[in-house]
Amino acid sequence: MYLYSNSNSGARLGDSASAVNARLKEMAKWPEKAHLAWKRLSTDDRRFVVMQMVANYGGEFAKSFLRLAGTKTDKDLVNKYFGRETGPTPPRLEAQGFRLAQQDSVNQWWVHPSGVNVVRNKSDDAGVRPPAPLTPATPARSTKCRLADLTAENRCRFADQVCELMRSTNDDRLGPQCEEQRSGCKRVRQSAQTCTN
Repeated sequence: MYLYSNSNSGARLGDSASAVNARLKEMAKWPEKAHLAWKRLSTDDRRFVVMQMVANYGGEFAKSFLRLAGTKTDKDLVNKYFGRETGPTPPRLEAQGFRLAQQDSVNQWWVHPSGVNVVRNKSDDAGVRPPAPLTPATPARSTKCRLADLTAENRCRFADQVCELMRSTNDDRLGPQCEEQRSGCKRVRQSAQTCTN
């Protein structure tokens, strides 16, 4: 894993590397913050933000962000709120390039590569997505094995996104990260496959 420099990242005197990385992860979660800080970030810090953004929202989201990075000001960054029975549905937001950043029992926070944020009341979403059909013929996996399956799925998806970002940006410096993530994917997938209840 990289140790990212504190220079130009808005770090405060005495900050640890973990504190700086936590701030960079926050920028990756909320593109609005990344846009506002972009010109002050070092090359390594920018790379960290983009890689984390790939992990959070996918390679296409990160590429869209990169096309706009450094061009936004406070005036461009809009926050919208939609109450009950108003505004776009989650599928509509996803189709427009938004991704779900977080949610609680009442609201969802959606982010866009441009830095626009949408907060929507989700209390009317019941029944929007039908429950997945039950498959009683498949033996139930233990919690431990289901967690292993989920870990493998997420790790391999992240590996694919890192390698796709490397290909699409022609940045050979990401090659070692691509290979490292592929190896990690293979390890966790094998571990999940051999998990026993």
